[in-house]
Amino acid sequence: MIKLLYYPALYFFILFVQYFIIYIFSKDVKISFLKDNLLSMLLASIFLGGIMNIFSKYFEFFDNKVLFYITLAITIYGFWFIINPLLNVIFSKKHLRDYNIENQLKMENQNFKVYFTDKMSSNAIATGIIPFYKIIIISKNLKSSLNDAELKAIIYHEIGHHKKNHIFTMYILNVIIFTTYLYGYSWLSDYEFQSKFYEGLSVFLSGAMFGLACYYIPNKILYFLEYQADSFSASINDKESMIKALISLDKLTDGKLTKGNINHPNLEKRIANLEN
Repeated sequence: MIKLLYYPALYFFILFVQYFIIYIFSKDVKISFLKDNLLSMLLASIFLGGIMNIFSKYFEFFDNKVLFYITLAITIYGFWFIINPLLNVIFSKKHLRDYNIENQLKMENQNFKVYFTDKMSSNAIATGIIPFYKIIIISKNLKSSLNDAELKAIIYHEIGHHKKNHIFTMYILNVIIFTTYLYGYSWLSDYEFQSKFYEGLSVFLSGAMFGLACYYIPNKILYFLEYQADSFSASINDKESMIKALISLDKLTDGKLTKGNINHPNLEKRIANLEN
């Protein structure tokens, strides 16, 4: 019984740590973020852990450390990029789907599901890598605070992430980075250190590597992809609408776009990118 619980517990621990890192480093995320996602973490851990139990029982490749780490990384980020977006579609009562906007997009040959939510403020995200549920989630206040041209510019920015395959790219990169981390952690764990100092240092390094692998590197890559999404929106609509949308977002967020963050260039750089 304990053996059967090992993989679900492992998944839950990793997902919880990843959620906690998001909570720690994202100033806009409240503690309720962890509570709201606790059930999905638990269900995903049971599901993915069950799959891993089956694999470990019937497939010999689990004896290969590297292949095991790759499988673990694929399934962990399968939660973020496949399962979680699917849950947003299945439990869409959490969000308000806008069929009018979807119909307008279809007339422009863009087939995406668009949801508005009060679970976040002054933000929009593109998520999902499976064609039939590539979705866009937008905070409700943007619908009332932006004019039609600005809202369309934001929507097309998110469509740009889908069209440029940014979501799939981030999935693959996260799998590669996390696999590399797991292998590095394994090497540190197996290494026989000559003193307690170096052994303690290895614990610190493994923690730093986890933060680097799960947070810093993926977000810095996303930082540069934001430029492409801005440019895509400007190419479909016009750059003035995208610039005005960014300025309006900056006002709504009390200057957060002016400052920028780890995964978004600041407002000045984004406008300069659009004007070049």
